[in-house]
Amino acid sequence: MSRKNGFTLIEILVSLAVFAVVMAVMASAFFKISQDWQRQRDYNLVLDNARWAMEFMSNEIRKSHADSNVTIIGESTLNDHELLTFTVDPTHGSKDRKIYYWRGKVGTGEPYILYRSEFKSNKDFNTGNADSANVRQELSRFVVDGTDIFNVSSGCAAFPTANCTVEVNLTVRSKPDQPVGPGNQNYTFRTLVRPRN
Repeated sequence: MSRKNGFTLIEILVSLAVFAVVMAVMASAFFKISQDWQRQRDYNLVLDNARWAMEFMSNEIRKSHADSNVTIIGESTLNDHELLTFTVDPTHGSKDRKIYYWRGKVGTGEPYILYRSEFKSNKDFNTGNADSANVRQELSRFVVDGTDIFNVSSGCAAFPTANCTVEVNLTVRSKPDQPVGPGNQNYTFRTLVRPRN
């Protein structure tokens, strides 16, 4: 009795089953690596954004100065927005610049965004008067709600301001509107800044 060359049906089915198991394991590993890569990318984006925002704010706060009509560094609440205001020296022959930092877009209550702008007055800030403001900048989109960003020492209200310090605390996470959990953890950046002018 002679045997013909080729595979039997059982051999083909066993080969297909082994191939399917190997492919399922490889697909699972690829999916896991892809998820980890996405999580790491989100993490890096949040941290880079927060570092840049902290450096930008710190540099600008250091440039603040005393003015007889304003408090050098003041913290107040307008429309439930945490607000830090100060004045910096003029650039290119213009008047002093009044700088505002606040969390949440005026009028819409987006608490996860940290903004910076220059307004003519607190009234203009409160009403969101775009005509009185320079371009509103988003500094960070990942800010966690319910945390104080700015803490101002009592020495900032007096003149001279030798004892004035501003503590900036920026707590961020990749999905600030969702609860803390695996892959969505809080990261806090903290710095203490002293106005130099």
